[in-house]
Amino acid sequence: MFFQAHDGMAVIMASVFLASVEASSFQHQQYSNPCHEFGTANKLNNLYYDTPPTDGCPGTGLPSFRCSGVLIHFADHGAGRPVPDPEDWSYKVAGAGSAVFQGKNSFLKIPLNFSIGMSTLASASCPVDMIDGGEYPYFCPNAKGISLGALSFNYLRSDIALPVSWLREYDETGINSYTNASAKPSVLYANGHGTGYIFLPEASNPDVVLPENANSFWDNRFGKAWPHDGTTNGRVNCGNGAQIFQLALGLGGGPQVNPATDVIIQCPPDSPHWSKWALPPTWEDYCPESVFSSSDAYYNYTQQVWEEFTNNVLTGVYDPNRTLVKEQEYTGPYQPACGIPATKFDEVFIPAVKFENWSKTGQFRRTLWNEVTLKPWHGMGLNQLGAHIVFFAVAGTEGSEAEALQHAAD
Repeated sequence: MFFQAHDGMAVIMASVFLASVEASSFQHQQYSNPCHEFGTANKLNNLYYDTPPTDGCPGTGLPSFRCSGVLIHFADHGAGRPVPDPEDWSYKVAGAGSAVFQGKNSFLKIPLNFSIGMSTLASASCPVDMIDGGEYPYFCPNAKGISLGALSFNYLRSDIALPVSWLREYDETGINSYTNASAKPSVLYANGHGTGYIFLPEASNPDVVLPENANSFWDNRFGKAWPHDGTTNGRVNCGNGAQIFQLALGLGGGPQVNPATDVIIQCPPDSPHWSKWALPPTWEDYCPESVFSSSDAYYNYTQQVWEEFTNNVLTGVYDPNRTLVKEQEYTGPYQPACGIPATKFDEVFIPAVKFENWSKTGQFRRTLWNEVTLKPWHGMGLNQLGAHIVFFAVAGTEGSEAEALQHAAD
């Protein structure tokens, strides 16, 4: 399915974004858009305004993202778009994040020669492997996304939306009072693109028939969540673990390691090389369980780790002239924040991301969006994804409607 959203989607607030959803009036010679027939806009709005009790989905015990809210992904170089310039996108630089630390013994090579499409594929299924020269459908994780082991989404729901009064203040002053910047506030990491897709708990599409005994798309799909930018490209364990700089400095978890030689891969955990390159056990569970007892405990621990960092700089434990140290001082304390597991989504994540609590957490964010990781769905067919995925385009972004329709037609 495909729908068109107006300007509010990309830059203002979640309620504007979903309230302005319309069935697309654009036509495509190969595609008849079923969004109006299936009531897609109504389903999205219902999910957005549905705020379950604080203990999750009623009667199921499941975290509330399984029955309310929506997860948004703008097409990026992990899913939906090719790498812009393979010569500039070196494995050593961009690969040294969720997937690997580049070292002299690195065995994992990400094919840079791939394209987005499906003209050569036998079926509408997501390729299982990182294929050199291969094609990856728009709705699939590509070679980079598979290697990273996680794809980033923003979670939107009415009870965690920015207040209208705050947005009106921006309209009047032109200044984002929270970040003291003039850029238009955005709760979505749009990355300059006008197309992407939304994953839903369910979307009653009568044309979607799951294979017999097929697993749910959501089984073991959720990685971790952060009430702010999770900086997942710089984390081990498929974007869900400790930050690279924490390992390099030995900050808040375990012994100092040398990313250049000691640790090469941390994703996926079932790699045959896992036992050889696994982190020390103290880094596997780098956040104590007590961190997830409440949203206050969560932020207090982040502050504690950050104070350890700043004290180490002041006392000379860390060289203040070291590039890694300088980068962290500029970025701020949200980088070592713990990823919140699905079991604590309603107890910790939702309260932590609510605007009413931002006054005590301002230092932890330089952006207004939250971040949720989902494990790549490579190997899945469109018949399994179709019940959960809706393509979107943003009105006013040149070419986005035509692009989204073409992907839907594919």
